[in-house]
Amino acid sequence: LLLNRKSFQGAIDLSKIKNILVEDDNFIIVSAYISGSIAAIRVGYKSSNYISDFIAASNDLATKNYVNYLLLWTLIEQSYKLNLKGFECGGIDPYRNRGVYLFKRGLGADLTLNGPLWIYHKNSYFIKLIQAFFAYK
Repeated sequence: LLLNRKSFQGAIDLSKIKNILVEDDNFIIVSAYISGSIAAIRVGYKSSNYISDFIAASNDLATKNYVNYLLLWTLIEQSYKLNLKGFECGGIDPYRNRGVYLFKRGLGADLTLNGPLWIYHKNSYFIKLIQAFFAYK
């Protein structure tokens, strides 16, 4: 799926948590099929107040038909149906992962800034300097 075609390493090892995703009722798994083949999945986690976007995966079938938007809106609808306070899209790195940033921005959600913005600086030398200084990895 997505892990095979993206240009960055996944933060979560799905092989180690797959049983938790399936067995914990707080994880909400939605999927989309195109012509009988799975195109994308999205997993949200339901807390007491929100559903948080946890992980998404897609293949080439999903690249040009906006199926990921459909799955995300399905999770947002679940937040509403469960009378929760809202839906949490999760963090973004607008410079190193522009596609995810544009995807989430396209939802029209409110942006909440957490943490210093200078860690997202475009200049790679500046980023390396900051990472070395603050031991970011």
